[in-house]
Amino acid sequence: MKHPSNTDTYDEAEIDEGLAAVYRVLGETYLRPPDEETVSAVEEVAASVREDGVGDAEDSFGVVEAVESVLNAEATLDELRPGFTRVFRGLSRSQSPPPPYESLYRDGSVNGPTSVKVERAYAEAGYELAEDETLVDHAGYELIFLAELCDRGDRGRQAEFIDDHLLAWLPDFHDAAAEKDVPAFYRGVFDLTEAVLRLHSEEIEEGNE
Repeated sequence: MKHPSNTDTYDEAEIDEGLAAVYRVLGETYLRPPDEETVSAVEEVAASVREDGVGDAEDSFGVVEAVESVLNAEATLDELRPGFTRVFRGLSRSQSPPPPYESLYRDGSVNGPTSVKVERAYAEAGYELAEDETLVDHAGYELIFLAELCDRGDRGRQAEFIDDHLLAWLPDFHDAAAEKDVPAFYRGVFDLTEAVLRLHSEEIEEGNE
């Protein structure tokens, strides 16, 4: 990943390319039950962040700690598979947070007004989900959509979607999950996702000044 703050070293196209790869891996992690390939991809993303070097700006968003959380989790599939079901699919209110749908956290029910806004954002960008009849405002789909916007270099839509959608609710899901029994690997994923989103948002804002 090319760090958003390293604008003296990387141009916007390189930054967007790196972010697209990160968001795509993270999005799949929120959507799919874990396998060896998924875990390795997340660890590779975290390692690439560390190898690119982190500075004061990244530290202010907790990137360093998030990277270390992922890489030190010593995740095993025997632990992660039931953990994924418990955290992302839901077993019961006592064991699981509400599933990661934006409308559920912002409207109090799935397919609420917020999901319509998400669907409109996809349509206005000319983006269609590959899956049919899905709940479009799942965190995984939103992160993959953001990856698509990074692929296109559409910085205006990137900033708008991060601020109006992902950062407006995803931290609430992370907080709700933290109150349950979440494997350390997924805690690291949550921290990394949030840190990269905040860093990305700030970099775009600074570039517009």
